[in-house]
Amino acid sequence: MNWWRSLHGAEPAHEFREYYAAGCGHCQNLDPAWKTAAREYEGPVTFRQVECLDSSWKPVAENARLCQNVQAFPTMKLFSGNTEVAEYTGDRTAKSLLDFAQQHDATLRHQVVPLPLVALPPCCVPAKRRNLHVGDFL
Repeated sequence: MNWWRSLHGAEPAHEFREYYAAGCGHCQNLDPAWKTAAREYEGPVTFRQVECLDSSWKPVAENARLCQNVQAFPTMKLFSGNTEVAEYTGDRTAKSLLDFAQQHDATLRHQVVPLPLVALPPCCVPAKRRNLHVGDFL
């Protein structure tokens, strides 16, 4: 079990996606390494396989939006939310796939989530410049 999911509960927003065609020999050769890496990985990234073309080389309708910019198979990309972070171009081994995901762990775990700025009304801003404390605004 992935410790990240057990600790945080919900699925993480980070995905390492393999876009594949079911009839593609290269995709079939990658499959055992991908599944091994997915099973052994412990971190904030979910390994996900996205079937773009079925075994008859016909588009898979439910994945059409995800596959629209994929030109070759297999294609592997790392996403944070809906934003592409990196494309994987390394060796097609479980170790290389794991190394790639782990290299991006620190960045993905410590992403800063922008918070909206809140303007304080004049009554709440201290008149003198001094060290500010939370209590100054309560």
